[in-house]
Amino acid sequence: MIDTEWTDTPYPAWEGIESLMASDDEFTVPEGPFVSVFINGEMAGSFSVIPWSSVCLQIHGGINKRFWGKGVEICTALGMFLFTSSPIVKIVAIVPEFNRLMRRCLVKTGLTQEGIVAKSFMKNMKLHDQYVYGVYRGEVIRCQQQQSVG
Repeated sequence: MIDTEWTDTPYPAWEGIESLMASDDEFTVPEGPFVSVFINGEMAGSFSVIPWSSVCLQIHGGINKRFWGKGVEICTALGMFLFTSSPIVKIVAIVPEFNRLMRRCLVKTGLTQEGIVAKSFMKNMKLHDQYVYGVYRGEVIRCQQQQSVG
């Protein structure tokens, strides 16, 4: 069973997610509210929710390594939760080019690549491009309905 909820701070498992996201000290935990996704009571992913405007949120976070392979379900649950619990109409995610698994997961969830921010992320003293993905309310609801049929 997948469950999703708001929290003011990341869950303790965030530390494990944080260590997976960066191999150096350049990654910091974002500020703001967090949304965590649970599968059978265990935290499967935690995401910072950053308002871009009154109708758009940027998400940033990660999936617990124990739940890799369930990213589409986790990201879909996150999107459905955000769209049904807030007045937003768009979600944006920005992912470094080397994170191919998350980029593929976002596309399978229904997000579309909308742009590239060149040489804007540094990891291990090397600059990387970041890919911008977005989805509108109707698109994620349609994708969720297709997943439940298939």
